[in-house]
Amino acid sequence: MKKLSLPLLLSAFAAASVIAQVPNAGFETWNNLGMYEDPQGWTTLNSTTSGYGFTTASKDATAPYAGSYDLKLETKSFLTYGVPGVITTGKITINISTYTYTIDGGIPLTGIQTPDSLVGYYKYAPAGASDMFSVAVMLTKWNGTSRDTIGSGLFTSSAAQSTYSMFSVVIAYNPLFTGTAADTVNVTIFCDQPATATAGTVLNVDDLSLMGLPTGTISLNELLSKNKKVAEVFPNPAVDKLFIASVYNNNKLLIYNILGNKIDELPMTGNAVNLSSYPEGIYVYEIRTSANTLLHTGRFIVNK
Repeated sequence: MKKLSLPLLLSAFAAASVIAQVPNAGFETWNNLGMYEDPQGWTTLNSTTSGYGFTTASKDATAPYAGSYDLKLETKSFLTYGVPGVITTGKITINISTYTYTIDGGIPLTGIQTPDSLVGYYKYAPAGASDMFSVAVMLTKWNGTSRDTIGSGLFTSSAAQSTYSMFSVVIAYNPLFTGTAADTVNVTIFCDQPATATAGTVLNVDDLSLMGLPTGTISLNELLSKNKKVAEVFPNPAVDKLFIASVYNNNKLLIYNILGNKIDELPMTGNAVNLSSYPEGIYVYEIRTSANTLLHTGRFIVNK
């Protein structure tokens, strides 16, 4: 993730979480395919719609959240239909005769055992009263004949947002597959609802990150029960209060913002951390002894 370039943040995240899996997460790399461009590692409708003289996904250099470009998804008019911009890490199968399409597949899930959220940044300009964009995450595993859904999450919003704001898709796991690791992840983003899409609706997206524990680790509850150097953070994402349960109570808790600036220091007592003054974003915490020895690092998200 381009914002996490400071050594402090890199070392903190490496100890407790993984930021990976999303290809071309900042939409900086685009493939020129003649009549259209597509972001590397992603599938759009452009291969089909460009034949009819329009595209619904493009790179935008106007005011990206980070880097040189962001992704612009836009609903376009075609005959009597509104065709919303869509992008996916899976594949899109289009039925021209019915003007419908299906999305399936994804990319291999490696390096992360249990992703807990997909975080990114967006701007939204709905053109109609019923317009709503969506970001969906689905984790699946092949069982030999079909795919089981191991976990999924969905974020939607219909509110206009003129400046970049953070979103977080919290992934909920299917209790029928407890202990089963997913092998594939699909991320799909729509700028509008296909059935009611309004031409002119625009969604800009940038800087995606899929987060979770590294492959090979055990759950936080198991680690806590084994008296390891970890903490359980909940709820995450949080709104106004955060609880950090740890085997290292009676030490001190330090909290840093995305720029690596320390914004809080308080006793590690297990009590709630008041987040009322925290802007939304990603934060790093450290648990240290009174002699300043680092015991554990982790991260949490504030999403108001």
